[in-house]
Amino acid sequence: MNRFSPARLRTALAKSGMKQAELARRMGVSRAALSRILRGLRSPNSRFIAALKLGFPDLPLEYFFELDREEDADTGED
Repeated sequence: MNRFSPARLRTALAKSGMKQAELARRMGVSRAALSRILRGLRSPNSRFIAALKLGFPDLPLEYFFELDREEDADTGED
């Protein structure tokens, strides 16, 4: 299963040069909610995930997710 990666969101934010407040404004979310998600204290809901395209229109949504470790190790061979 894929899971949201706060680290990838932090990386995208740093590379963009935007401040958290600007990203929150573009996405239409509160700065507090964005901060909690960036720190891994809260999981993003579907509305937040969809809004990532407003903040980062050039990045695919898949960028913000990573495979769970168990799936990384699974090669599909029996």
